[in-house]
Formats: sequence, C-alpha cells, structure tokens
Amino acid sequence: RAEAILAESTPGMLAEQKGTRDAVKQFGAMMVQDHTKALEQLQTVATSRSVKLPESPNAKHEKAAKELASLSGDKFDQRYATMMVADHRETQALLKKIQSSAKDEELKKLATETTPVVTQHLEHAQKLAGSAKK
Repeated sequence: RAEAILAESTPGMLAEQKGTRDAVKQFGAMMVQDHTKALEQLQTVATSRSVKLPESPNAKHEKAAKELASLSGDKFDQRYATMMVADHRETQALLKKIQSSAKDEELKKLATETTPVVTQHLEHAQKLAGSAKK
C-alpha cells in the first residue's frame, strides 16, 4: 500500500506542473495532498509495528512516472487520467483484500477509512479520463 501512495504523489506533482486543463492540475494537487496524509497515517501504524515502509515507488510505477514526464499537452492529460484510473482500481482491490483478510485490526481500520477516499479518487479520475477523450 505504501508503494501505491508513493506512486501517485510524483504523477500528482507532474499534473500540477504540466496539466493543460485546470481539472487535471486540481486533481494532481488533491493526489499530492491526500496521499501525503495517507502515507503519514500508514507510517504511524508501521512505526508502531516496527515495520519499515518503502521510500520510493516500485520499478513499474517509476517507469510510468518517467513516461508521464516525457509527455505534454493533451497526451499528458489523457495518460495521467488513465494511469490514475488504473492505479486507483488496483488500490481499491488491495484495500478490499486488507479489509477481509488482514489480522491486524488497526490496519483493517485504516483500510476501511481509506476506501471511500480511494473510491472518490477513482470516480474523479474516470471523469477526467472521459473528458480528456473529447
């Protein structure tokens, strides 16, 4: 989960800088803000369990961020939106798995509290992706 949080912060910063539509810039800013908060919450749980979280996204997400950085204009907006749809679907599935199978109650609670935010992000990303195609 930490990698998912980290994976969406860099593209969010890129969206704030490179997005051509205000909606993309605003969504990017929201990703940075919400994912920073989520990482802080997860870090609190991890620290209390003496678990070290990753400090950077995995190779797949680093590659995607590099690809995104190379784009501009409408191509950037469209790729960013579709990337956010895919990432949030993946995160939503992971949160459901944690809720149903994690043995740690605090982790389950965090996943339950995070799910509505991820769902909102997914819906917003889907709208961005749909409007970017027009």
